[in-house]
Amino acid sequence: MQDADLEFDEQDFGGEGTKGNFFDMWRVPRGARLAPLCAEVGAALDTCNGPRQRKRKPQAQQVHDAIVATIVGNLAFAVVMAFNPPTLAIRAAHRAGSPSRYDRKGMSNLPARLKDLEASGLVKFETSRRRRWLSTVQPTEMFGAKVREAGATLADIGRVQDAETIVVTRAQSGFNESSSATGVTTSRYGRIASKRIEYKDTAESLRYRAEMVAINAALEGADLAYVGPEPVETDRRGLHRVFNDIGEPDCFAQGGRLYGGWWQNLARNLRCHIRIDGEPIADLDFKSMFVRLAYLSVRATPPDGDLYAGIRHLDGPRQRDAVKKLISALMFSKSKRQRIPREIPKDLIPPGVRFKDLMDAILEKHPLLAPVLDTPAGYALSKTESTILIDILSTLAAEGTTALPMHDGIMVAASKADRATAVMGDAAERITGFRLPVERKA
Repeated sequence: MQDADLEFDEQDFGGEGTKGNFFDMWRVPRGARLAPLCAEVGAALDTCNGPRQRKRKPQAQQVHDAIVATIVGNLAFAVVMAFNPPTLAIRAAHRAGSPSRYDRKGMSNLPARLKDLEASGLVKFETSRRRRWLSTVQPTEMFGAKVREAGATLADIGRVQDAETIVVTRAQSGFNESSSATGVTTSRYGRIASKRIEYKDTAESLRYRAEMVAINAALEGADLAYVGPEPVETDRRGLHRVFNDIGEPDCFAQGGRLYGGWWQNLARNLRCHIRIDGEPIADLDFKSMFVRLAYLSVRATPPDGDLYAGIRHLDGPRQRDAVKKLISALMFSKSKRQRIPREIPKDLIPPGVRFKDLMDAILEKHPLLAPVLDTPAGYALSKTESTILIDILSTLAAEGTTALPMHDGIMVAASKADRATAVMGDAAERITGFRLPVERKA
């Protein structure tokens, strides 16, 4: 199996029942509690095609054990998280060629092993028959009962920490530009919107990887907790940086946002349950960051205030999110748009209002942004945005302050809010020449 074509993040699975339900090649058991179940799964695989005639060589045994641990870690995760149904999306199609930098070594036979395991009654595996759609795997009730009998919790599930941290993706054909920019998929079990592609390392990519190694090392040793009622995989904290190949000569000039942290997929109303060093968090955000970066890109001074407010046809508290999505979509377009992006809920658009009406309203509010609207300029703006964020994270990590990144902000322990706010402003000014305003969310 090759998983290089799939960006393994909750953001990439759209539709009902898919949030968080993905098979992670780096997820494995931790500690001894699930060891008996690993032994049982390993024995089942050894006998699924008849008794083994000879002992495996040491390297082959290591690969076998790694596959078993990955299967148990993922299926136990689905049980512990109480997914209903406990279905995990997985890419099972074989990809020709050598393993890529994104593949976890030794996992090429994993789909076949899952299929073999069905005979044991521990697993259900369904291979997708549709191009670019993910297959699915789920634990049976028998497997779930064994996990519960073992008393397993999220503390018994960990991760192998050697995944590639610098990722380059290319949008698959057949997806609109706003979707491909964010990795959104369109199916219940994850139709693939973007594809990870190979690249040659450069001095730039090596520097970016070194930055990620330092940031992830700080996060790995951080005191992070989630005290809400629902289970959260707080061990999932290693970040990777995703660049977008849109046909430009330098594939590291576009994008660069950070993904992979468990906190990034929490609903905003659940962030109050995050604890850093035992403290509640301060949620710090650059105000209207993307629009302000767009102004700076056309050599204009960004206006004050909320730049998503005051848009004709969409001037209301409920419509603000629609404005934000519309402007974002307009800055990730390779061709001229003719219709309202599907990401915007229809009930937020007044009756009779057309795409042209909304475009005119945006330009009335922000006429200086005409050169970057309905263009792919957003990819380059994402690079600036992510560069600022990397600077912030690196500075705070060097000071011993844990910061959890979002795309346009960070979360820190409440006692660190003032210092973190200053660092955010300093980083923005250092990189753009303009001190972007920062606000603390309620």
